[in-house]
Parts: sequence; C-alpha cells; structure tokens
Amino acid sequence: MIVARILPVPLPIQEEMKRDLDLLRKILLEIESWSDASQARRVDIEGYSQGAINYHAYLLYEAKYIEASVLKSQAGDTIVPIHLTGSGHEFLDEARDTTIWGKAKMVAEKAGASSLAVFRPILVKVAASEAERALNAWIG
Repeated sequence: MIVARILPVPLPIQEEMKRDLDLLRKILLEIESWSDASQARRVDIEGYSQGAINYHAYLLYEAKYIEASVLKSQAGDTIVPIHLTGSGHEFLDEARDTTIWGKAKMVAEKAGASSLAVFRPILVKVAASEAERALNAWIG
C-alpha cells in the first residue's frame, strides 16, 4: 500500500502550502480515474511537489470531498486517499468542463474568493449559466 504523507499543521506556511484550486481539481480527477475504489494510492500530479499534493489531499479530506484513512504519528498525520465522496463527485461534475472551470476561476479571482465554500457556488452558477445557454441554442 502506498500512502501520502501529510505534514503536521503547525509548520510555517510555505509557498506550496497555499491553496491551489487547480491542484484540488486535478487530485479529484486523478482519484476518480482509479479503477478500484477500495485501494489506497499515492497521488502524483505532474508539475507539483509531493508536499503540495499531500497538503491539498488533506484539504479535500477535511472538506469531505474524499474518503481516506488518517494514520496519526509523532511525525505527522498520514492520509491514505481511498475514493471520492458524494460531495466530491458533485464538485467534480460541476468542475469537469475546462471552459466552465476557467470562467468560474476568473469570476472568483475578481471577487477575491479562494475558499471552496465561496468558490463552489460561483462554479455552480457558471455551470448553470452555460447549461441554460446551451439549452437556448438547442431550442433555437
């Protein structure tokens, strides 16, 4: 079993410990692609350090977007991602389309929103707007 190490929370904030919405989305996409939802795996995303990936996996676990086992030790918590939760699937369904994702990020950046709690409603509204636009085009 491969596990992802999560650094203890009291460490000083470093560059890689800043929340990155794109990385959160990429981790969810990676976990969704696993063929066996009962096996824990290490998440590797090209272009990101393992520390950043592990920290963001922990954020997803805290937000209840992924199921994971958390192993506690003096060296820090170890999170073992298992699968997406219902909330994780819902978020990913809203975030899957790159056009919708890009527009939602642009709106969030203009509004200064970087938390998932604030970003998700923006994402939902952008997705609904795009769906309405597509429906109107289809209806004629």
